[in-house]
Amino acid sequence: MPIRASASSRRCGSAILTEEIGSKSDSKEVPGEVAFRLYDTYGFPLDLTQVIAAESGWTVDVAGFEKRMDEQRSRGSFAGSGETAVGDVYKELAGELGESEFLGYQQVASEATLRSALVSGKRATRMTAGQEAELFFDRSPFYGESGGQLGDRGFITGNGGRAQVIDTQKPVGQLIVHRVKVLDGAIEVGEKLELIVDKERRAGLRRNHSATHLLHRALRELLGEGAKQAGSVVAPDHLRFDYTSYQPLTEEQRMQIEARVNQLVWENHPAETKLMDPESAVKSGAIAFFGDKYTQLSRVRVLQIGPSVELCGGTHVSRSGDVGFFKIQSEGAIAAGVRRIVALTGPEAVAFVHDEEKQLARTAAILRGSPKDVALKAEQTAARLKELERELADLQKKAAVAKSSELATGIREVNGVKVIAARQESGDPEILRELADKLRDQMKSGIVVLGGEKDGKATLLVAVTPDLAKKYKAGDLVKELSKTLGGRGGGKPEMAQAGGGDPAQLDAALARAYELVRP
Repeated sequence: MPIRASASSRRCGSAILTEEIGSKSDSKEVPGEVAFRLYDTYGFPLDLTQVIAAESGWTVDVAGFEKRMDEQRSRGSFAGSGETAVGDVYKELAGELGESEFLGYQQVASEATLRSALVSGKRATRMTAGQEAELFFDRSPFYGESGGQLGDRGFITGNGGRAQVIDTQKPVGQLIVHRVKVLDGAIEVGEKLELIVDKERRAGLRRNHSATHLLHRALRELLGEGAKQAGSVVAPDHLRFDYTSYQPLTEEQRMQIEARVNQLVWENHPAETKLMDPESAVKSGAIAFFGDKYTQLSRVRVLQIGPSVELCGGTHVSRSGDVGFFKIQSEGAIAAGVRRIVALTGPEAVAFVHDEEKQLARTAAILRGSPKDVALKAEQTAARLKELERELADLQKKAAVAKSSELATGIREVNGVKVIAARQESGDPEILRELADKLRDQMKSGIVVLGGEKDGKATLLVAVTPDLAKKYKAGDLVKELSKTLGGRGGGKPEMAQAGGGDPAQLDAALARAYELVRP
């Protein structure tokens, strides 16, 4: 399965690559070990590393990367197999069985002979209900994950058993691996079985893969040839496309790209494929950003959908119109100079738009307007809200002045120091600071400790006049008081606050404030 790295991992990986490229190396080549670490730990596909490196005039040690990949495969294992070196088993099977004939361009079901099987990474001849296994056929309509397109799922049936295909992979060359769970009966090597691909899932994969090509074309038309593909994922319910750019798409550009892709969809171009040698394919104008993986092949598939011409071995729609409808869901940065578009097609795109319409209608109802004037209503509401916030702030300041006069009557003198510790209705830090400032001004010299509750949590504020700040630091006082609350606090000598504690302990904390001032 492809690596699914988090955004934080991507940022870390980007920093490592940037540091490597910034080094004063004469070779200007990213070591294979570094490229492999970026892939294995941070989720950077080799293609993405190559694109980022090329932006700075660097290359990548592909041979070194592949060597590390081979070493990892030899250490890898199928679920439950411990340290079994299934990487070597795959190589042995590829040499023994040869290529699996892929039938999936024309059909989604076929009869095939089971030639070999693995259970927990070891050869097996018979698989029974409940077992998970890897099956190898002479031919198959199942697409093994590659080129960003996820592997097919479906079912395998025979006279004596039935299995569910939970994933399909191509670990070595054109060897297709069907990862299955046997549901009923038994399946044996040598028997002929019926292989049935999940048609609905495959249809989604086809739509999204073809839409990925059209999106790539639209980006290059709008942003220029500098917008190069830097990776992709084609899933049945969405597509993800990474491309090189240092600038985010403007709202206008985003709409232009959507409009261009949908124009190509509605023009209903046929999806035409040709088998060519790699050199002739590139000379004919076919785009190939992942050249290293194609140069080893004697024949490649060239796919043309309207003005889009690319090398691709994936499955696609018959005509661009089969994509139905294209909608960008999100666009954002994933690494320095690399951005990502997530988009939807067909039923998923329509459902997304319908959901947005529902949210828009709901917002319009709340604002007592129509969907057409939601933006204007929202602007008016936001302006009114700011006006009310200013009015509220003024009222709170006035209330703080009035409250400070009331609280001043409760000032105590402890160890020759004026101290006031009181609980307030509001635990809003802004209100507590405003009130503390007023009390300090009235006291001229003294210590103010105020507490309140906000969002179910205690807030405590300590203010000390400048003449006492060296002896009674507000930060030290609030740290001690926060221990009673069970929260944390800190700050400067003249003003500090604590939060996150138990509101039920506020009175105890405030009472302790007087004790801390005693000698």
